[in-house]
Amino acid sequence: QQRPMSIVSERKFTDNHWYDVTGERFGSHGQLTVVDSTGKDVFLGTHDAETSGQSILDLSEENSVFLIGGVPSSIALKNPFP
Repeated sequence: QQRPMSIVSERKFTDNHWYDVTGERFGSHGQLTVVDSTGKDVFLGTHDAETSGQSILDLSEENSVFLIGGVPSSIALKNPFP
């Protein structure tokens, strides 16, 4: 079974400021960048997916949910990963 790739920041971004969040995936390599309003990088995280066929980010419009910042408590996922 394929597992999701995660990039997690220890920093909390709950300070009422705007941030630009960019997620990129090239093959099995993922990168998440957070930039503040002055253009300064405040977080850069990377992760390499396991080699079990996870080389393409192919999201289905009908079956995929793509969330940044976690899942709100009011949302119930149909098939959450363990």
